[in-house]
Amino acid sequence: MPKSLSGQWVLLILLILAVSLALMGSWQLAQYRLLVVNRVEEDLTRQAYLAEQIVRVAFGEEEAQELALSVRSATLAEVTLVSTDGRVLVDTRRAPHNLGNQLDRPEVAAALRIGVGINTDKDEVRVAVLSRHADGSARGVVRLSLSLDEINAALMRVRWQVIAWSTLVMLVVAVATLAYADSISELLRSMAEVARHIARGQTSQRAVGAGPAETSELARSLNAMADSLHLELQHVQMSAERLGVVLGSTRDGVVLIDHQENIELLNAAAEAMLGFRTAAAVGTRDTLLERYPDLAALLRQARRERIAINRRVSLSGTGAGVIRAAVVPLVSGRILITLQDLTEIYRAVDIRRDFVANVSHELRTPLTALAIMVENLLRGAIDEREVALDFLRRMTGEIDRLTKMVLELLLLSRLESERELLIKSDFPVSELILEVIEDLRGLWGSKEQHLVHVAGSTVVHADRAKLKQVFINLLDNAIKFSPGGSSVKVEVLELASSVRVAVKDQGPGIPVEHLPRVYERFFKGASARGGGTGLGLAIVKHIIEAHGGTVAVESKTAGGATFVFVLPL
Repeated sequence: MPKSLSGQWVLLILLILAVSLALMGSWQLAQYRLLVVNRVEEDLTRQAYLAEQIVRVAFGEEEAQELALSVRSATLAEVTLVSTDGRVLVDTRRAPHNLGNQLDRPEVAAALRIGVGINTDKDEVRVAVLSRHADGSARGVVRLSLSLDEINAALMRVRWQVIAWSTLVMLVVAVATLAYADSISELLRSMAEVARHIARGQTSQRAVGAGPAETSELARSLNAMADSLHLELQHVQMSAERLGVVLGSTRDGVVLIDHQENIELLNAAAEAMLGFRTAAAVGTRDTLLERYPDLAALLRQARRERIAINRRVSLSGTGAGVIRAAVVPLVSGRILITLQDLTEIYRAVDIRRDFVANVSHELRTPLTALAIMVENLLRGAIDEREVALDFLRRMTGEIDRLTKMVLELLLLSRLESERELLIKSDFPVSELILEVIEDLRGLWGSKEQHLVHVAGSTVVHADRAKLKQVFINLLDNAIKFSPGGSSVKVEVLELASSVRVAVKDQGPGIPVEHLPRVYERFFKGASARGGGTGLGLAIVKHIIEAHGGTVAVESKTAGGATFVFVLPL
């Protein structure tokens, strides 16, 4: 025993540190044992559910013993089958008649009451799950028991190692100098801190293996323990990430409903379709069932009848027009709902059907007129010069109309398939507008209308011929639908990175319900704004979009219409 006060303080401090390290190691080992036991309980619970699936077909029958032995061989856990009155039917460790009634066992009682029971003591983990008949009535209890002897032995060895290392640390430090004692004390404090971090689940912390061999060995043991725990946590995290990636990348919505009809899981696609936020929706019930009664009815039907249901449902107010919901009841009692947005598919079908119908309708009128005039000519009208010439002029007009329609359809087809080349150049918009106004002078002059444009010196980089077609189509419509003596206005506004062009007329306006469709092919809307082939605005839209721009329309039913397009500079 050192006689100096400083030496005694050193020994006392080092003794306290050594004891603290031993206690911290024991506490950390206890925490680690708790973590391991929890993991064993989770794994054994999953295995118990699987075992129940395996033995349920022969529960209480002769082959149940053989199935139980197979489960024990696969899981290394002892299997016990207990009837609902507590009798042991099968046990892989002892004779059933020696075990007595099991209703007083906590895990069995819990399983009969809530479906699953877990009971862990010093030496064994027991998990019991309830097995049900097809009608939902209880068949019995499947119990898996796993011994903790190996875990306890391993932890005991580590505990003795910690005690041994702590003792060695005390002996080594007792004969060290004060300076060396300070360094050892610092090292031990560092290890204690690492042990606390590991106990709190911060598995990235590592002890530094410096100093004497004993402390280095202790550091390696702590690090090995942390590595093992870190690998387990990584495995769980990777599984969760893989599931998250799959659910996040799929375009179908996925919703998982628990036993109480609460939302347990919701992916991004389902968020968009249902209009929920995951943080607010998970754990709630009324959010889904009250907002979407059709979906709630499918969910309850699937749970009641225990069958998968695949049906179209209405999700009004979410922007998704047509949704197909697949509702699948799971063995665990949960309900898996997958949602597939079919809006675009049905919209494409509708567009194709409307296109065929519109083309047929538009072609029928001129072809019918041509057929009638040709028939009249063949019946003798060709001998009357004035009548024949009138028919021929009218036939020429119909042919021009058909030719224009075909050319516009071809142009639309090339624009949609991106096969139409754009020959871009820089030019002032005002010059192009003046050129179009002059080309249409005969049209607006005959109606005594006024064409006003406000363009300034804005220069755009675009295909001049295509942009001229845009102005011709828009101004032709504006002149056609505006009354005589009115004015048509073209405004060009240069923005920071784009140019906005608006063509305003004083026509009858466009009903609100027709505004989203005015740029569709063959759409003519109300009869007040009918006429033409219905392709002009569709061509405008595709030309502007080919330039990377956007189109829009603004209208009041009795206040004219404003057609707008925006081009990037």
